[in-house]
Amino acid sequence: MAKTYTSRNWVKSRVTKEDLNNFVATGALAKKEIIHWRAPGGEIPPQPKDGEIIVFADHLGRGFSPPGSKFFRDVLHFFRLHPQDIGPNSVSNICNFQVFCEVYLQQEPTVELFREFYYLNRQSEFIDGPNLELGGVSI
Repeated sequence: MAKTYTSRNWVKSRVTKEDLNNFVATGALAKKEIIHWRAPGGEIPPQPKDGEIIVFADHLGRGFSPPGSKFFRDVLHFFRLHPQDIGPNSVSNICNFQVFCEVYLQQEPTVELFREFYYLNRQSEFIDGPNLELGGVSI
């Protein structure tokens, strides 16, 4: 029997341009003139244009600000992930580890050290199947 995959994780976003401007006002998001951002349309699942990434409002509320730190991008690159692949708690874990290294250990965080403390938990519809589309990986 062939494996099938059903995408049912995405729902229409409720984020508006006003919400994004509020993130700009609090400093969680750079001005639109500095980095291009747009409020999501009605597409389900989201359809990012070339050069765009999907970032969730919950990510911004937990300290992630695109394009993210070099360490954050290195972790995602190492595990072959995109921001939409991980949930807000995973973003917090990566950011907290970076602060721990920089403030308490007084050294730059590395992916190698990160891997000593954290692991990936991939969530799928079935054994050895693809990750769930939305937040399908926990760190």
